[in-house]
Amino acid sequence: MTRRHLALLTLAVAACTPARSDPDAVTEPAHAGARAGCADDLRAGTAAVRAALERQYGRNRSAFLTENVDSVMALRSRGFSTVGPDGRRSDRAQMAEYTLGLFNGIRRWIGLSFAIERLTLEGNLARAQVSQHLERMALRADQQVHHVETWARQRETWICEGGEWKLHYVDQVRDQRRMVDSVPG
Repeated sequence: MTRRHLALLTLAVAACTPARSDPDAVTEPAHAGARAGCADDLRAGTAAVRAALERQYGRNRSAFLTENVDSVMALRSRGFSTVGPDGRRSDRAQMAEYTLGLFNGIRRWIGLSFAIERLTLEGNLARAQVSQHLERMALRADQQVHHVETWARQRETWICEGGEWKLHYVDQVRDQRRMVDSVPG
């Protein structure tokens, strides 16, 4: 796997885990119950937005664990795009294709974890500085399945679109690290 693939993997899975493993959070639609939507979250402030984003991370995590590209992309904005550490841009369609390729190589997810390190609100945007750790059994270039772990930090911009939070933009990917069978690589 090249550094570019590692960067794209990091971007594609950036938002795939909730802070807790509450099964209700994983399956709860954004519009469920008395939730009025992201506009109300914005009015309520940072804590409400953080809670709403964690619900979206739960939905995204579920979509990744079930390897459902359509569900992953339903949580992305219409204008979703990424910028990798090499400056290369990927649009929504490219990331959907990359996510499908990622799923084809995953044999089993072991763990997906993240932490919102900082959250700032700007108009209808929420900018989260996020750290993540992904662990899986995955097919590698040698056509063998290996234990792969990756770490990264990045900025994720979420937008209020259609009454719910959608991941809109990922950039500032940094502090990347990868281990394959417990060896740096």
